[in-house]
Amino acid sequence: MTAVEAQASWSYGLDVNFLAAGYNNPSVGSAGSGIYAGKAGPIKAIMPTVPTTQLLVANVTKKISQNSKPYLKQPWNGDIIIEEFPFENTFSNGIVEYNSRIKMMRDYLEPFETLLLNEGHFKSKHRLCHNELCCDFQLDMNSDRQDQNISVKDYVYRLAVFNGIRSHTFVTAGIQICAVIFCTNSSLSSCGYEFEMPEQASFDTVFNNIHISGNFRLDNSTQLPATLVQGYGVLLSDSFQFTREEISEKREVTIDMKTTAKISKILTFGIYGRDFLKDGGPVTEPSGGVRNYVSVSLGISVAVLLYTRNYC
Repeated sequence: MTAVEAQASWSYGLDVNFLAAGYNNPSVGSAGSGIYAGKAGPIKAIMPTVPTTQLLVANVTKKISQNSKPYLKQPWNGDIIIEEFPFENTFSNGIVEYNSRIKMMRDYLEPFETLLLNEGHFKSKHRLCHNELCCDFQLDMNSDRQDQNISVKDYVYRLAVFNGIRSHTFVTAGIQICAVIFCTNSSLSSCGYEFEMPEQASFDTVFNNIHISGNFRLDNSTQLPATLVQGYGVLLSDSFQFTREEISEKREVTIDMKTTAKISKILTFGIYGRDFLKDGGPVTEPSGGVRNYVSVSLGISVAVLLYTRNYC
């Protein structure tokens, strides 16, 4: 998860106002700051691709309680922003030939259970399981590619499910994921990587509907919505629904996440869960037992998600 993706996810999932200031050094993958209004979504968020210093200022509605409904109906409306103060680039000395790209490291996807989605127009239903977690997917998608030029680049997509333990450099953590993820070609090894020139991606695939659901353990766990679009932004909160229904007798919770409108330029859409009982265990390996140590997490704000319990 990128920083803004993790920040928006945490704020929405717990329905709390959240102010996040990320250390800005895109060349090593550190970037991302924002002001978030819980389920009303981001008020202002930035994911700079060049070293910079910036002050974000906005009106934020005080929440009376965690279960209160947010009042901001249009979180990205410019009227909400008071003023934005760009400062002189304090990192400019010695970075004359800096490449204006943020370094994104790939997640460790090899242990995931995945399914490649066919290109073209189709509706489909799928159930994917990994260990004890099963996720149901309903999709309606189509590709509007007009240009047959083979040099035109477009992402393809996979369904991905994971229920295991991941490494976060110094600690291991229980993670549960049900998601649609992007790839540069049909191989799993290409997933999680952008094209060398991301801005040239055509994004011909349009999702008319994405619907993901799954049952998770109720205790010692939490589940959050995770979205990522071109430019390292996130979907507006009115673009999707994220609901949870507790099944007390089974000590389970059903998580349901679906789009509410057509979406394009999507990179990730899914449910991100934490299973705290698995923290500290050995990393989940692929069935073949071979690990690619080059593949590591791109999460910049993992600390937020690693230590978040479910207080909703």
